[in-house]
Amino acid sequence: MRAVAGALGTGAASLYRYVSTRHELIELMVEEVSGEFDLQGPATWSWVDHMLDLARQARAIYRRHPWMLDALDTTPALGGNGYAYLDHTLAVLAPTGADGRTRLEAVGVFTGLVRMLCKQEHDQRRATRAEAREDTALTTHLTAIASTGSYPHLAAALADNGPADDQFDRILRRVITGLLLVDD
Repeated sequence: MRAVAGALGTGAASLYRYVSTRHELIELMVEEVSGEFDLQGPATWSWVDHMLDLARQARAIYRRHPWMLDALDTTPALGGNGYAYLDHTLAVLAPTGADGRTRLEAVGVFTGLVRMLCKQEHDQRRATRAEAREDTALTTHLTAIASTGSYPHLAAALADNGPADDQFDRILRRVITGLLLVDD
């Protein structure tokens, strides 16, 4: 409350004239930030391209408002902007032929994965040098284990490791298309 009040140039106690609880304030903040999505996309885009665009927008929003990464754990309530986003994503997925329930499930899994990947990126940016050394040590250890020949699938996976900068889109593309495969 103090941080928000400070950003607004007022005291924390004065915020309680407008909201009853900290949770209510966070709900309002989440709703406001949810309005930053541009729900217009070129009509020529495929549904996958629309979903990837929404994911990239979410990534940019989380970078501007990193507090949202944790706030969404405890603030599941949707307001008008949240409903608009949900309705838009369901419309984007309509051409897949999947039923409404499957599309709702896909939106939930997809948005959760986007948030998880963004949280991971955020945490990595904040990592201390010691944590970075631990990650390097783990990679070195896995590479050494894989080179023994006892774990050929691990060795192949490590050898095929592509550039990290395209990992976000690559993972999300695979997941969203896999979620919406129509069962035979």
